[in-house]
Amino acid sequence: MGSSQTSARERLRALCTRSGVPYRGWHAFQYEAETRLAAHASLDNAARHLGHVSRKATRVYAK
Repeated sequence: MGSSQTSARERLRALCTRSGVPYRGWHAFQYEAETRLAAHASLDNAARHLGHVSRKATRVYAK
């Protein structure tokens, strides 16, 4: 399996199909994952994990 964004999206779409979850796009899943992480981790840890340069970007998901 490749490691490109295209192949990651294809794998995510296949996982959704197999599990019966509607595929709503890469960004919808990314946003949900980031929101959950920001809710359960410190802002600094979440920002570091997500690769955000500043905590300001992470605060968007913490709301």
